[in-house]
Amino acid sequence: MFVNRLEIKGFGKISGLTIELINGFNIIFGKNEAGKSTIQWFIRGMLYGLKGGRASKDGTPPPLKKFRPWNSDNYGGIIEYTLDNGQMFRVERNFESNSVKVFDALYNEITQSFNISKEKGALFAEHHLGLNEESFDRTVFIKQMESKIDNDGCKELYNRLLNITQTGFYDTSFKKAETALREALKKHVGTERTSKSPLDMIEKRLEELKNIRKDLVEKKNSLFEIEAKLAGYVKEKEKLENIKRLLSKVQLLYEIRGELEKCLKQHSELVAIQSEVKRIEDELKDALQQLEDRISAARRRKKGLGYLAAGLIITSFASTMAGALWDKTAYISAALMLFAALVVIIARGRISRELSAMIMQKRKKAEGVKAPVLSDTCHVNVEHLDKLINKAAEEERELERRLESCISDIDGIFDSVDFTGYQLKIFDDNLMNSNLDELKYNLKLDSDTIENLYSNVLLNIRECETMLNSISYDEESFQKTEEELEELENKKSFLEDTYASLNIALDVLTEASLEIRRDIGPRLNSRMSGIISRITGGRYNDLRADDKLRLNAVNPDSGDVTASLVLSGGTVDQMYLALRIAAAEIITAGQETVPLFLDEALSQYDDDRSRETLEFLDEMATKRQVVLFTCKKREVDMALEIAGDKLNLVNI
Repeated sequence: MFVNRLEIKGFGKISGLTIELINGFNIIFGKNEAGKSTIQWFIRGMLYGLKGGRASKDGTPPPLKKFRPWNSDNYGGIIEYTLDNGQMFRVERNFESNSVKVFDALYNEITQSFNISKEKGALFAEHHLGLNEESFDRTVFIKQMESKIDNDGCKELYNRLLNITQTGFYDTSFKKAETALREALKKHVGTERTSKSPLDMIEKRLEELKNIRKDLVEKKNSLFEIEAKLAGYVKEKEKLENIKRLLSKVQLLYEIRGELEKCLKQHSELVAIQSEVKRIEDELKDALQQLEDRISAARRRKKGLGYLAAGLIITSFASTMAGALWDKTAYISAALMLFAALVVIIARGRISRELSAMIMQKRKKAEGVKAPVLSDTCHVNVEHLDKLINKAAEEERELERRLESCISDIDGIFDSVDFTGYQLKIFDDNLMNSNLDELKYNLKLDSDTIENLYSNVLLNIRECETMLNSISYDEESFQKTEEELEELENKKSFLEDTYASLNIALDVLTEASLEIRRDIGPRLNSRMSGIISRITGGRYNDLRADDKLRLNAVNPDSGDVTASLVLSGGTVDQMYLALRIAAAEIITAGQETVPLFLDEALSQYDDDRSRETLEFLDEMATKRQVVLFTCKKREVDMALEIAGDKLNLVNI
């Protein structure tokens, strides 16, 4: 059997890669981390599937998770191979859905013609290669730095060798083995005739658990749905609370603007009163000055008339004396003078009354200057008016400061509010320029709308919380159900695999009874010795494995039997490589010739041993396909020198 073609659609770091191989010597060459080990794992996965489940104790993920594609949604690929009889097959595997399809050369799907495992799908590789996954892994599938086989691997390989070579040696032994296998099949799995077999009981319990899980999943989905709604309502509530906070700031802005307009109006009125008072005060001062001038003039006239009256009286008295003494006509002059004096006195009296009136008027005007009269009933204290104006100016500045602070708060809240789904009328116009009555009206509309929405959201939140409390879902029960389901699925898978394995064992046992083999030890040791002699240039000629496949060799320097573990790392690798190849040849003798896959198998070899091993692999490639993965250019160059055009070099 040899692999013709690999098509990796998506596997680990590799996607969209096709590799053509030949039935001979193949080298897949690439730098470190180019994906060589990934390709080797892809081959194994395509043949036997990938194990899923949980991570190991050291945290290493299972292969199914480890090789999930990095850059592709298609987790799988295609492998095409040809059997020794010339039959060609094509296998398509999807690791994501755990599905596999097998086609013959005419693309007839023949998947159902093989035993089916729930975990691995069709067991075509076991059927065609004659190797189960463990034997394949311990013989022809050599991973990087794993030429040596661990204890479990040695036990598996040894048992496999014994099964192939010894089963059926004695008829009695064969019958006992056959009976034991059938009893084990009946006891651990059951047969088609049993109704209460372990597998039937597991399937019944699985059905019950699946119904329980279905109910729990429905409840869990309902919880997730309600929690999602609740989260949405809580988010909506936060948005509405922010909007309410914004509206409260706008309400404060409206109130401050109202107070500011009143203050501005009052300030304006006071300033107007102050101007009017100033005007009246100036007029009163002018009138007072004019009155003062008139009073001064009246006083001067009164004083002049007094002097005149006194002169006339004196003159009249002199004229009277002159009339009495000298001339009687002087009495006429005295009378005229006296009359004139009387007229002057009367005029002076009138001026005195006018002067008194003007003095009274002056007093009133002087009082008016101190407290100007705006109306018949309104007297204004100028000093008090100045205080009122200053107070109004301070209040105006304080309101403007508060207004500016309020606008800053509104801007800060506005930037943080999500208005998606809301249309606020207050922002139709500029908050500072809009009409106050219109702003009040729009603010009332927006506040009522948001308050109604907020009440509805609170109601929805309470309804969601009530619904959450009413759903009896227990995550611990769900986890326990899942764990029990997983455990039973694993048991079922194990029983199905056991069923398939036991049936295969019966078939193999029947076939093996026809081939009596008891020379496993000598055959294995003889073949190993030949291989180790070939790849060490004849330095080691006698290599043997004990009952547990622990290797011992005759030391060419001392001639003593030496355990392989005390030899150099390169020598140990070569010895275990010889063991793997020899075991593979014995196990597959008379069956398919299984390809040999080696990943960096020569990493610890020096140049001489590398060349000898490559020459051996080139010889082996004439009988079985060899696929060597390497990052060493020197190994490629050696192989090209040895194999020439026969070498299929694949660069990745």
